[in-house]
Amino acid sequence: MLSDFLNTFASVYSAQIFALAVDSLSFLVRFTAGVMVFHSAGAIGALLVGIAPAAMMPLIGQITFATARSFVLRAAIAAVFTISAAVAVIM
Repeated sequence: MLSDFLNTFASVYSAQIFALAVDSLSFLVRFTAGVMVFHSAGAIGALLVGIAPAAMMPLIGQITFATARSFVLRAAIAAVFTISAAVAVIM
């Protein structure tokens, strides 16, 4: 009984950590764009402006990673996504 509960808890927890790691860079971009616009456009404008960069961030990252030929450039792109995910998990 207890082991079933712990297994379920561990699987849900790891799924949440994975989702946080995948979406952390998009959230960071969305939050930054929203905060920059908040002072001039208000809360509704910040929400609307934050949607576009957050939707485009994974797409831009995938296209850039796929078209990059240099190992160093691919490692840098992967590091940006990985570091933001690591910081999100630690916080």
